[in-house]
Amino acid sequence: QQAERVIRDFEYSSDTELSDVYGRYSKAKENAYEYCRARERDCDSYNGVITGHNSMTFSYAFTTWQDGHKYLVWITKCNDYAIDITNRNV
Repeated sequence: QQAERVIRDFEYSSDTELSDVYGRYSKAKENAYEYCRARERDCDSYNGVITGHNSMTFSYAFTTWQDGHKYLVWITKCNDYAIDITNRNV
């Protein structure tokens, strides 16, 4: 159920920059965003979006192909997750 919510959040988000969700943001958020973008580049991806946010933190997701499987990579404050979406139209 959590994976379904994350996939839905990814599909419906158009927020690609911190400025899309925050008027002002801290250096810590900027560093976290740069970490997300670096992970995305490492995976040869280009479709990352901010999938959730509040005043303290945000989550970020993008898709990538690895070893013949398509994954949705979801990055949160606590962890990075890879959800296999090979057989889905995401």
